[in-house]
Amino acid sequence: MSARQCVALGLRLFAIWMCLDAIQAALFMVASGTSDTAPPFWWQKILGILVTLIVALIVWVLSGPVARGLMSRLEDVPDTKFSAHQAVVVGCVLMGLWWLEQSIFVVVVEWLRTLSVSPEYGQSAKDWLRTDHKITLFSGLLQIGVSLFFVCCPHVIANAVLRRANIRK
Repeated sequence: MSARQCVALGLRLFAIWMCLDAIQAALFMVASGTSDTAPPFWWQKILGILVTLIVALIVWVLSGPVARGLMSRLEDVPDTKFSAHQAVVVGCVLMGLWWLEQSIFVVVVEWLRTLSVSPEYGQSAKDWLRTDHKITLFSGLLQIGVSLFFVCCPHVIANAVLRRANIRK
């Protein structure tokens, strides 16, 4: 795997991360939109999500030319000692671990907030949650599931990414 391919691969992983971040932002917007205290500037949030998705698409499509441009001034760069598949697997595991940390934090904070503001301790915690808190909690649990997929099944993701990029193992 050449240095240019490593940079292109990093750019594609960054584009995937941006898409996942936009999805997370959309889910939080839906969760906060159901509360009475939501700001009236929802269109700004939607615009931000759309811009993030468009930039992710541009980064994905232009990863090869950008990598070529970034690496053009370097003279003889030796090939790396690991395969493209190994690089994507490592990137997926690292991204999954980072995302797992972020989503666990959201779930724990939401659960502790629910327990601390509950008016009656005789009910189940599910009954204490308001609708927006249920959506946030569900979103966090869904993100934990997806991040565990990134950590536990990085070879599946690596095969799909490399197949699209026409890079051999």
